[in-house]
Amino acid sequence: MKSLFRSRKFVLMLLDAIVSFVLMLLAPFEDAVFAVIAIQPVLITMIVAITIEDVKRATTFDPIPPLLYLLRSGRFWLVVLDIGVTLFGYFGLKYMNPANFETARWTIMTFKPVIVTMIAAVTGENINTSYKEAEVLEVQEIDKWLEERREQTHDHYTETEIPVSEPE
Repeated sequence: MKSLFRSRKFVLMLLDAIVSFVLMLLAPFEDAVFAVIAIQPVLITMIVAITIEDVKRATTFDPIPPLLYLLRSGRFWLVVLDIGVTLFGYFGLKYMNPANFETARWTIMTFKPVIVTMIAAVTGENINTSYKEAEVLEVQEIDKWLEERREQTHDHYTETEIPVSEPE
């Protein structure tokens, strides 16, 4: 059970479930269904993006707690922005200005591909950056290993006498 709460994907799934549940309780059914359906693609994209990063890094373990990781993630704030715009755009315009309600629904649904694309682009950048960091770390490790070997070799030859034979 502890490992689930250390998973960023599980935390996002919980966020999705909580938002969907609250919407279903508080909003009329038709409105709640539209809002939940509008939010799903972005949350699913975020979960898939984290999965792709984990596969590329060959690990699902991250020393940073998942909630802290998410709060520091630009993609997470894109998801929060999307949820806020979706809910405000839908419910705000529906009840404040019903004449523009269909325009609000259309705007919300056309906004989704932009957010999904931005999350995918940031994921690609993160993967590329992690590859570059891994290459730098690998080069640094090799340089460190070579330097240690040079020092060991130098120390060995300075501590021992090298037999020098005189020409005959």
